[in-house]
Amino acid sequence: MSSLRNTGVPINFDDPITGNTAPARIPVSRLTDLSELSSLVKDGLLPPSYVGGFSSRHPGGANFLFGDGSVRFLSQKIRTSVYRSLGNRADGNLISDDEY
Repeated sequence: MSSLRNTGVPINFDDPITGNTAPARIPVSRLTDLSELSSLVKDGLLPPSYVGGFSSRHPGGANFLFGDGSVRFLSQKIRTSVYRSLGNRADGNLISDDEY
């Protein structure tokens, strides 16, 4: 299984890959073993291009390691545009450090 994640999914979003509560259309009983991911894709319950989001057991957000070596806690309430810009180094968006 890959450790690939992206900022297209909100922090701590209910997600079958992270083990959090799955979307209602995916039976929770199918998610007890992460090796079953391929069968979820095969059965049409997840798209083949599915990439999960970041999550943590920290309430309200998660810790992130930045390219400069710093670790910062990002709140689940971060603005979507800022969160997505943080996850894309090639988008050309400049973000002030007081935005996250």
